[in-house]
Amino acid sequence: MKFGPVSQGRVPFTLDGAPYSLRLPDDGRVLAGIAASGQWSQIVPGLLDDHDWHEWMDRLRDPRDPLQYRVCWRVALGLSERIYGMPWWAAHRLCAIAVDQWRVYEPWTVTRGFDPGAAPAHRICASILAWARSGCQKESELARLDHTIFTPPPEWVSVNGPARPAGFSDAELEQQAAQLAAYQPGEIADS
Repeated sequence: MKFGPVSQGRVPFTLDGAPYSLRLPDDGRVLAGIAASGQWSQIVPGLLDDHDWHEWMDRLRDPRDPLQYRVCWRVALGLSERIYGMPWWAAHRLCAIAVDQWRVYEPWTVTRGFDPGAAPAHRICASILAWARSGCQKESELARLDHTIFTPPPEWVSVNGPARPAGFSDAELEQQAAQLAAYQPGEIADS
């Protein structure tokens, strides 16, 4: 048994009984950047093994296939604890704060002997949380900070689990599926 979240390598998971795995980059800053930007699709399908990525992209292009971006979103949310050591929204909020306050956060890491450039994503998130908590003088400030970081956004909570994020209404999903179905390899240059 491993202690704590995955630091590097693969994150295995199953979907409808089929095994898949994500390839985590060696540099945790890549994952922290994904969290800061809120681009969960760079996790799933973005970090899937090459063969699986092509399979998922083919399926995502098929409007009749039950594998749609909402499923990818739910998988990414489900795997975030194993990658970031905390829920997706907490990792997103913390990493966005660190990006916004880099000139304050970075010197704090230096004085603590912590190098974010050599750390996995979950250690980066933990250090940002420790940095944010270090500014709390009272117990009430600490409670308010933890509530702000760890409470799920209201629009993501519903009786049946997370609701659809912006850009994922039925009409928008149909439009995305039509665009993907019309996509021809070579139309978009690799960036």
